[in-house]
Amino acid sequence: FFFQAEDGIRDHCVTGVQTCALPICRLNAGPAIYDVTHAPVPPAASEPVVVTARVADPDGVKGVTLSYRVDTVANSLTTIPMKDDGTGGDEFAGDGVYSATIPGQTAGRMIAFVVNASDNAATSASASFPADPRTGECLYRVGETVITGNFGTYRLWATEIGRAHV
Repeated sequence: FFFQAEDGIRDHCVTGVQTCALPICRLNAGPAIYDVTHAPVPPAASEPVVVTARVADPDGVKGVTLSYRVDTVANSLTTIPMKDDGTGGDEFAGDGVYSATIPGQTAGRMIAFVVNASDNAATSASASFPADPRTGECLYRVGETVITGNFGTYRLWATEIGRAHV
């Protein structure tokens, strides 16, 4: 059983009876997606980029996909499977780290991507990283100059969609 108390108001979520009175109470949450990275940083022009993400769920992971787009006016989305079988950019099979490769792009292009995963529960649940892709995406820019030195390099990027909402 799961009980939640908020501001003195008690409510509950009973898993055996499928009762859920609070909108934040979930019988099955989607997989945890974390340690999301891409390499190389930054990619050179025409260099493929491998995106990796660690994905876990107590019900098992049914599938993981990578949705990406080149940040242009058209913004068409491409979705490809992420693998945990030691192929297609994935280093080790069965380690919970899923990988997919975004093809090389021309210099100056901004690439936005989101990782999506679903679980093996009878009533499957899904999750995304970032959690709400409508308001956030992972970004990288192709062909950026690598700055060397003793200090870290930080870059602030905005997509065309993001700039339209500022």
